[in-house]
Amino acid sequence: MSEKLTYKIFAEHLNTKFNLIFYEGEVVELELIEAVDKETDVLECFILLFQGPMDRPLPQKIHKMQHHKLGDISFFIVPVGKTKSALLYEAVFNRLKEE
Repeated sequence: MSEKLTYKIFAEHLNTKFNLIFYEGEVVELELIEAVDKETDVLECFILLFQGPMDRPLPQKIHKMQHHKLGDISFFIVPVGKTKSALLYEAVFNRLKEE
């Protein structure tokens, strides 16, 4: 994806699937279940919450993902919890606003 990833872009794709490309080409499907805007006067900041399968825990690291509309993207995700049926992962984006 050539454009900058923003809260608005992800908010438009809530409840859609992302194919995470794992070791040796294995694909793990994650669903974007929440996007939270934490913007301040100085920072562009937002948090994404994904859910994935219980039987395939993912390590904290930069992962390559594919989305049917956003294309190929990579970002850092961290495991943050679980529900009765899914593991939860978070990605946090922070950057200074451009003047």
